[in-house]
Amino acid sequence: MIHSRASIKILAFSLIVALVSVILPPLTVRASTQTLTFTPTADAYVIKTHPDTNFGTNLSLRVDESPVTRSYLQFNVKGLNASSVQSAKLRIYANSKSDKGYTVRSEANNTWQETKITFKNSPAQGNIIGRSKPFAGGGWVEADVSSYVKGEGKVSLVLTTSSETDTNLAARESGGHTPQLVIVVSSSSPTTAPTATTKPTTPPAPTGTAAPTRPAATSTPVQPTSTFAPTQPKATSTPTRVAPTPTQTQIAPTPTKPAPTPTQPAPTPVPTQPASGGDAVLVGAGDIARCDATGDEATAALINKISGKVMAIGDTAYTAGTPTQFTDCYNPSWGQFKSRTSPAVGNHEYGTSGASGYFNYFGAAAGPSGKGYYSYDLGSWHVVVLNSECSHVGGCGAGSVEETWLKADLAAHPNACTLAYWHEPRYSSGEHGNNTGMQTFWQDLYNAGAELVLSGHDHDYERFAPMNASGSVDNAKGVRQIVVGTGGGNLRAFGAVQANSQVRIANVYGVLKLTLHAGSYDWQFIPVAGQTASDSGSAVCH
Repeated sequence: MIHSRASIKILAFSLIVALVSVILPPLTVRASTQTLTFTPTADAYVIKTHPDTNFGTNLSLRVDESPVTRSYLQFNVKGLNASSVQSAKLRIYANSKSDKGYTVRSEANNTWQETKITFKNSPAQGNIIGRSKPFAGGGWVEADVSSYVKGEGKVSLVLTTSSETDTNLAARESGGHTPQLVIVVSSSSPTTAPTATTKPTTPPAPTGTAAPTRPAATSTPVQPTSTFAPTQPKATSTPTRVAPTPTQTQIAPTPTKPAPTPTQPAPTPVPTQPASGGDAVLVGAGDIARCDATGDEATAALINKISGKVMAIGDTAYTAGTPTQFTDCYNPSWGQFKSRTSPAVGNHEYGTSGASGYFNYFGAAAGPSGKGYYSYDLGSWHVVVLNSECSHVGGCGAGSVEETWLKADLAAHPNACTLAYWHEPRYSSGEHGNNTGMQTFWQDLYNAGAELVLSGHDHDYERFAPMNASGSVDNAKGVRQIVVGTGGGNLRAFGAVQANSQVRIANVYGVLKLTLHAGSYDWQFIPVAGQTASDSGSAVCH
């Protein structure tokens, strides 16, 4: 058979192809995957009770149901060209617990600014795109947002919750605890690493001092623009305020604090009431002990040098006042003063049902178990301790059980000088702001001629002019309020300045020392070692 030359060439080519197919396996294209981790370009939270206040400079995010508090995060997603998103998860480090977790909602505006966003101008929240599980705090919590993240561009998210527990989350200024948007992408060929900043999916635990990348707020107070001229004929005040250097240290989550070193002398026990006619000393602060920080050890070192009654003004053991947190976090620092401490209960204590960890730890010193309000005499002064967590004790309004007790107690103790302390302040320029739920207590104390109200809750120091029940300056009969939430919890910046605020100190740990004379008192804010901002003054009783 005679074949043409062309036929021979075709036959030869076919034989070569067949031979190659036998020797070599079929050529396939395998898909590759890559994990990209993005950190926020902006984050902030907003609070309904502070509609005009920006909290973008704070070092944490927050979510809460009452008052409504939500957080905004924005990511700039790059490097996803010719790639498909397999999954996307939001990972946030939780500083405190949440019994219902956080909810992630979409936000399509993408134009809000970190240093300008407030509750009033915040963009509307969109549909739910993911939820986290409930969490105990002190670890990373994630929510799947794969349905929302599809490609490059700005991704703006809103965090909300249906929990009535104020939950603190880490912001991008929190050192090794910066929030993350973790995206797994696939492509037909290995992709080029994006130019955006990426971090490992699982961040290493901090190994030393985690200094915030944003400068700390200055402690130099700005005088409020008030229609009331706070002239104080009966009081002299010599505040000094210098920008501090924060000394808080972050360590790995869920640590256990060591017991105080044997070389540290225990304070000499002092009687609750000084000798008749003598001066009494009341010293302390609120918002105290964390196992992941050392601010409480620094303030305990101050109290160790001061004899007298110790007041622990709520939120004594973060993050939920559990028995373990009192043992491991509070006891090694302020626990050494337990025998001379008269505490007030705060909102974080109720992270444990009925604040049982708090009542069991302090025992009779905290008043009747379950109530959280009681009184005692100190020198010639009468001291009233109240429970500002109103929903747990039947309310704080007129006619409530606690308010009825307060009026009767004040009537039974017509001392020339009276002071009260509770956790959540009636007046505050801090992030929580004014708490109108304490108005009835303020009215009763004003009617009884009380001198002072002391509070914590906002993690700063602030002193107000004496005010009447309407919030106006009243140098003749007004009650002076001092907020001292500087016992060791994470410090925070101020929000909107309230009327009649006279001195504000931010980012400084310290304690308030009151020297109670018969007919007058001295106050002094004492900063921890290495910080210099302070405030002091004197006033006479009504």
